[in-house]
Amino acid sequence: MGATLRVDLPHNPTPGEAGDFAEQVRHYLGGDTTRDSTIIALYSDAPWGDQSERPHSRIMDALEACLAFAGIPVRDAWWISGSVWREYFCDDVRCCPWPGRPIDDITSSELNAELIFRGSHYGRSIEEATGIGPELQVNTDRAVEESTRENVHRVGNSWLRENQFAATMGAWRTAVEGHGDGSRRAGRLPSGIQDEESAGFLLASLTCKTVRDCLLVQISIGPEIALKGAFCGDLLSSQSGALMVPEALNTNPAAARRADEDPDGTPDALAVFQAVLVGGHDGPPDWKSINRAADLFKMLLQFSSGPSSAALLTMLSWIEWTKGRGSHAQSYLDKCLELDPKYKLAVLLEQLFATGRLPRWATKPDTAWSSIGAEAA
Repeated sequence: MGATLRVDLPHNPTPGEAGDFAEQVRHYLGGDTTRDSTIIALYSDAPWGDQSERPHSRIMDALEACLAFAGIPVRDAWWISGSVWREYFCDDVRCCPWPGRPIDDITSSELNAELIFRGSHYGRSIEEATGIGPELQVNTDRAVEESTRENVHRVGNSWLRENQFAATMGAWRTAVEGHGDGSRRAGRLPSGIQDEESAGFLLASLTCKTVRDCLLVQISIGPEIALKGAFCGDLLSSQSGALMVPEALNTNPAAARRADEDPDGTPDALAVFQAVLVGGHDGPPDWKSINRAADLFKMLLQFSSGPSSAALLTMLSWIEWTKGRGSHAQSYLDKCLELDPKYKLAVLLEQLFATGRLPRWATKPDTAWSSIGAEAA
């Protein structure tokens, strides 16, 4: 098995729309250069009363023609409803009895038990499958809330001073790298964050959109390009001042120089910075760092409110999108838009998701995220 892809079926498409859908599927599968054929599993509860009149035939015919032309012909296709499954193209009742074989033959199989053991999970809804419930669960801590308010007021517009910005990104790096996988009692701070002051500082920093965006780049490809990209984009002020960073998170980062003043710098740092955010970067992401950051973001959610919550939910949505997990990404995005329908990054991500575009690294086997050893849904 090579690349796998899940896409939603278009509703009653015209021939042209069916062709466009098939072409989009072909484009997604193009990232796997070792592919030689395709298997399709069609999930639908559409009525199939007449054996000769297959449901979704316009889509399936378009896929069959498009994928054959691309050199990855459809080897087989399975139709799966809520109660039965059968081969889509086979009319021989001797091997494919009508109306199909019971779904229980799959769900009670040894193979299904093995898949569940390895982390795969089926849910009756997106919320059940993703574990992102209908209500955002928060267990706010008064000390963290007070620290967040104080840091928002104390730092003010200084988040974008070059030395403060670099120190803030260093604080986030300390928190992410120090966040382990150990168990934690409910209501206690995540590992990597030693006190309420540190948690409040990090949450307050997310009210600055440049910190938020730079953090996504930093966890994906490292701090060097993240900082240089922010500096090259003229997003920061060269004005200096006293650093305001909690002692537990103060890594005393050296003042970062502008890329154009660094003889060993990356001249296209800004272009790489922007490419990462929109999924146009070709290089391999640091999945270990991304996974650790995602776990930290989830834990920080219970201590957050307002803009900090919106930022965390949107960053988690972006992370799931980079993994190619559209259902998870949309669930987090929906929660953010419930909280703040006008949160700009969430609105932009919703528009991006609507195009069906995937990050480049998610379309290549050697750079895509793998569910092995992690949650899968």
